[in-house]
Amino acid sequence: MGSECTFVVMPFVTEYIINPEKHTGQTANSLYSSLAGLFMVIRMISIPFWQWVCSAYGKQRANLIYNFCLAVSTAMLVFVGDGQIGLAYVLCGLWGWAWGGHPKQKLAVKKNRIE
Repeated sequence: MGSECTFVVMPFVTEYIINPEKHTGQTANSLYSSLAGLFMVIRMISIPFWQWVCSAYGKQRANLIYNFCLAVSTAMLVFVGDGQIGLAYVLCGLWGWAWGGHPKQKLAVKKNRIE
């Protein structure tokens, strides 16, 4: 459920917290679309990195690293404020990088249940 919350919360963040129309004239919907696109592209690009982490450190340590990165990147989103579009792009990219480990961790947990 958590990975889908990104796209439920982000429209409200772009419209009411960042408020791009007031600062740049860009609509909240277009900012949301570009942030979501960046998030998904970075998430896909980071999958090989997370595969390497799993093979280099093992499933349990990779799971701890993934959850730590996800917690830090999610917490950093609190710093996005009114008109901070550049910061929103950077933090959304970091958030996508952390979420890239999600499918790999899901598979690792399933394998542990089977073993």
